[in-house]
Amino acid sequence: METVLRHGMAVAVARPGAPASEAEFEELLRLHQQRIYRLLLTLVRDPEEAGNLTQECFLRAYNARGSFRGQASVRTWLGSIAMNLARD
Repeated sequence: METVLRHGMAVAVARPGAPASEAEFEELLRLHQQRIYRLLLTLVRDPEEAGNLTQECFLRAYNARGSFRGQASVRTWLGSIAMNLARD
């Protein structure tokens, strides 16, 4: 069932002009939050800053969810947002 949820969520997030529901986005957060946190912790080497940037990453993703074109996986999209935040 988890594979179906991930696929369904990716489709929901990827459809231009059709943002994911709040429940779908919460599932996206649950599936990817730890990976994004670990990526950011590796990049900034500060647990508190990594936590703040993780929140910012998902806030930006939530706000931009309607513009996600699906040219990359959701995992890649979130990773790109996180890396840009760490650079900034």
